[in-house]
Amino acid sequence: MAGLHVSGAQLVDTDGRRVSLRGVNLGNWFLLEPWMLGLTQSDGPDGFPDQASLLRLLRERFGAQEADELLETYRASWIGPRDLEIVRSFGFNTVRVPFHYSLLEDDVRPMVLREDAFRWLDHAVTMAGAAGLYVILDLHGVPGGQSLDAPTGEVGCNRLWTDPACQERTFWLWSQLAAHFCGHPAIAAYDVINEPFSDMAADVSLQMKGLFAHIYDAIREHDPDTLIYAPGTLQGIEPYGPPAAQGWRGVGFTEHTYVGLFGWGKASLASHARVLAQWVPARARLLARWNVPFMIGEFNVVHDCAARPALMRRYFDTYHGFGWGTAVWSYKLVKAQPGLDADNWYLATNDVPFDLSDLDTVDAASLRARLQSLATMPLAVDEVLRSALSDDQPPPLRLPRFGVCFEAPEERVGGWTSSDIGEASRGGLEVLSDGRWRVWGGGRDIWNRRDSFRFIHRALPAESALWTRVDALDATDRFSKAGLMLRESEEEDAACALLHVFADGRVVFAERPVRMAPTRQETLAISGFPVGLGIQLEARGWRLHFTDAAGRWRSELREPAHFKSALVGVAVVAHDAMVLCPVLLAAPHFAPEPPAAIARVPLHETLWGPVPGLADWPIWGSGLQAGRDGGLSYRHSSVEPAHSAGCWLDVQVVRGVHYLFEVLARFEPDEEEGHQPAEVELRLETQGGAGRMLTIATRSYPVAEWVDFKGWSRLQLTSEAVDSSLRLLIAVYPHKDAPRIGTLRFERALLRTSTQAAPGA
Repeated sequence: MAGLHVSGAQLVDTDGRRVSLRGVNLGNWFLLEPWMLGLTQSDGPDGFPDQASLLRLLRERFGAQEADELLETYRASWIGPRDLEIVRSFGFNTVRVPFHYSLLEDDVRPMVLREDAFRWLDHAVTMAGAAGLYVILDLHGVPGGQSLDAPTGEVGCNRLWTDPACQERTFWLWSQLAAHFCGHPAIAAYDVINEPFSDMAADVSLQMKGLFAHIYDAIREHDPDTLIYAPGTLQGIEPYGPPAAQGWRGVGFTEHTYVGLFGWGKASLASHARVLAQWVPARARLLARWNVPFMIGEFNVVHDCAARPALMRRYFDTYHGFGWGTAVWSYKLVKAQPGLDADNWYLATNDVPFDLSDLDTVDAASLRARLQSLATMPLAVDEVLRSALSDDQPPPLRLPRFGVCFEAPEERVGGWTSSDIGEASRGGLEVLSDGRWRVWGGGRDIWNRRDSFRFIHRALPAESALWTRVDALDATDRFSKAGLMLRESEEEDAACALLHVFADGRVVFAERPVRMAPTRQETLAISGFPVGLGIQLEARGWRLHFTDAAGRWRSELREPAHFKSALVGVAVVAHDAMVLCPVLLAAPHFAPEPPAAIARVPLHETLWGPVPGLADWPIWGSGLQAGRDGGLSYRHSSVEPAHSAGCWLDVQVVRGVHYLFEVLARFEPDEEEGHQPAEVELRLETQGGAGRMLTIATRSYPVAEWVDFKGWSRLQLTSEAVDSSLRLLIAVYPHKDAPRIGTLRFERALLRTSTQAAPGA
């Protein structure tokens, strides 16, 4: 096969033909993930959370030499030529090969190659090349670990960021890999560190940039041409800046997209549609500007409720339309129960039983025989997915439509100044004919110690409150937010106080008491849209005003201010570095008293006829009972956390119309027990064929956030109808620790057309 080299944003072969990498991860081969062997992943006496725990048991039971021989047997059996034939049958031309650093060197003799260091990687590359597949070498677990997560090889091992020795070993390891594989025609790219996520909260983006610079130098000392992927952190790839500005040649970027699993909310057609409509074009704009390759190194729709096979094809086609590489996670896993399952992670699985649950008692010979059987056991291949990915025409798929906005008009309003704080993209402001404002805000967040958002502000007058009403928030992310802010300065780390609303209608107060301090927040109410907000600074502290679920004004006082506020105004953040989030709100104004209460839509207004009371909706599960007032009450005893209860209603709607589903709910605590249900979920579904229901949109409300305030909460969910039928669902999930709990009450559900959505563009 022809070797590849970088040409602008593309890979081309020796004849100058563009090659688009389209493939799959060969997960669980050279870095074990016990869940992919059907083992319990929990960190308990019967669980194996990671490779380290599994190998520890084998060595304790059989000794180091026998354990190593069993591991060699496994590696020889997990992937073979027939597996790569199956990979090819899906229309793939690439395999990403994850491996652990201990395949090449170990902790006993750091920075010394094992005698058989390249045996297995050479085997994988040779076998893939013979099958006509390109290889991406993926250092999945680095010395010391790069995150707290199991894919590093050891849960909780996260020393890369603090231990210079681990960093030097990582640089050295890549120098050895580059020297060994330089010029190999099957090697498409080096993926230098998988998911460098640290403790899943810290911003390590600038540190990762520094580490990558050293890795780049180590590779380029031996290999001048092979594509090197710089990995995105939890803060994305933007902090790297364009590779050309760093003097880097042949560098691209890689990120992972697990929509509905790790980020972007719960799995639904809407969450996936928003990523395809907003995140993907935004990323494409950035990459086109930098003119570099890009790789979605891992992704998988997983959930059948999100039209998995058809949606997987949509992702592949969309990504490849931008010239991006792709690799689905993962090719294979095995489990005790054979055959294909719903909501799966694989292209193929065992078609006969495979059970390792007796690892603490099985003898070595029996275990070796089971591991050897992996090479020849009958496999169940996901034929529906294979057809969806390899057929000439993609399967039909309807998704909700979302707009995307990268640039916005900027009007000036006398007395107000528009600023984009931190590294936020330039936002916008438009004054509508009815006097309302449409504000577009970018930025990553107003949180932690540094902010990035749009701020329309002015000097704070004495003894007066600023008021507004937020009518609609077209959230680009579930953490998009808009509200009123008091701020010490325009510095990104300035002290501030923010009374804002999230896309789910939660009213939240957040404060950074002094410059560079961490931000803290508390939920005040779940009011739904529209919601009125007011904020003022008094001698006694912050006076917060907001409308509740009934539209009535409430007021709360917080502790005295820790800083002297110089600025006050409207704050909007997209929680996305590249896309602007539009917000529709009443023009902010100063007044000593609040404006009129929020006028609520009649609770039984609907497009499709009279709304039956919730007591007449069909019910499933345990704990829900009809009340005399026509509503529902929920209270359970000793229910498994995974066992939901709820009610639903099927209605006929107009395809392509945007609807709002709304429910009033209230939590009444038990005086003797402090527990409460875990969450309430609103869901919109439609028929997906063959009796399968597809989730159009979903939103969850943690009940713990209701405990500190009284009265009703207004739960809302909006989405476009992708078909003429719509199922409305209210689901309740019990608390895992609560044998007895307080009572949830529901009443006054409605469905209506959504007429106040803020347009995305």
